[in-house]
Amino acid sequence: MAVILFKGFFNSQRDGTLVTAADVRLKLVMASFTGETEEDSVNVADFADLDEFDGVGYTELDCANVTVTFDDATDRMILDFDDGTFGDPVAAGTGSIYGIFAYLWVDGTDANDIALGFTDQGGFPATPANNAVNLTVAATGFMYSEQA
Repeated sequence: MAVILFKGFFNSQRDGTLVTAADVRLKLVMASFTGETEEDSVNVADFADLDEFDGVGYTELDCANVTVTFDDATDRMILDFDDGTFGDPVAAGTGSIYGIFAYLWVDGTDANDIALGFTDQGGFPATPANNAVNLTVAATGFMYSEQA
């Protein structure tokens, strides 16, 4: 199981583009996703294979009510947003859903949109069977970075 924050996440923190109300989006990816070995990726185009899920009815999730906060008690920068859905109903794809890829939408081009992170925690792999594919975000937020 992995949670990976890409170089684009840290660059966005530093330059101030990852802020509350940022346009964060999520894609479901399948097993050929190469991000687990490409931590230095800044933009979506940097990945050798994004391997986005392809089941009929699937749509990427445009996250609502995005917040970026700093928790002084834990020294964590927390990215959070509302629960959402990737479609309803969603049919099985050519492969199982392997995890969730998060990115910062800039203009809709892979060369400019910023890679944030990947997680395969929370019930993966999964295969939809003509049902809703929902995301329930943990009370502690979707992802965070913390000072060591």
